[in-house]
Amino acid sequence: MTMKISHQFKAMILALAGTTLVATAKVTPPRPVETPAPAYPQELEDTGQSGQAVIEMTITAEGQVDQARVESADHPAFGHAALAVLEQWRFEPARRDGEPIARKVVLPFQFRAPLDQQFNAMIGRKVFQHLPPDTEIIDEAQLKRKLRQDHSGMLKPGVALTQATMGQLSTIRHVPPVLPRSLRDREFDDVITVRCLVAPDGSVINPELEELPKTAELAGPALLSAAAIRFHPPELANRSAYVRTTVTVDFSTAKKPENNLWWQNEKDAPLASPGDSGVPARMRDFLPR
Repeated sequence: MTMKISHQFKAMILALAGTTLVATAKVTPPRPVETPAPAYPQELEDTGQSGQAVIEMTITAEGQVDQARVESADHPAFGHAALAVLEQWRFEPARRDGEPIARKVVLPFQFRAPLDQQFNAMIGRKVFQHLPPDTEIIDEAQLKRKLRQDHSGMLKPGVALTQATMGQLSTIRHVPPVLPRSLRDREFDDVITVRCLVAPDGSVINPELEELPKTAELAGPALLSAAAIRFHPPELANRSAYVRTTVTVDFSTAKKPENNLWWQNEKDAPLASPGDSGVPARMRDFLPR
């Protein structure tokens, strides 16, 4: 995943570069011209791991990066990714008395796993998938009609599909949702609807909120809870099928963090930073902007 370098990051480049220069009006630090962000390492795909690499480099009198080395990295792959992108970086060089000069700088590179990969890491499988265009997807209503034909009207109108398909889409596992730690002392009555697909193996994939929840902090936990549901593999006319359906997540039954299935192996699933929304850091991008 590649992101544009922010104005703040460019300002940081100038500030850090400036610290290595003599404090004189005749010396100016290098100025970034082209500084694309590094891609998230493919080696860490679906690990959900985020981190930092600190790179020491020399910006030559020609404005190119030279002698770059990894000073520190939370994972070697972060260091490799940062070094790789530096081949594309260009600067206006530092100057002394108007003449271009080489200068050494040290810069941190932040890496954050893409959101779908964070989700995959939490659940332990690929929750978000790109299906081929010719994939057969059956709507809940279509499946109901087909089942009514097959079972002579045994399904009652208005009964939810997941409770009335005689094993066609019944759940194997349906655990209560879990509250973020920052919300452990609060009670909720939110019921959140999540759209999703049930895959041929009965797993839930591609969950998405049907509408914005009234308690924004529950958006991520609702998606996680929906992704944890397991159905009996859906079948229709002796063939496998993807079924488009909805599930409801009732937070009046939510567990507290001490019983949390999601965080028990997540040492970094803590309270959010002071002044933040209260959502665990890895889920904040699911909130409305």
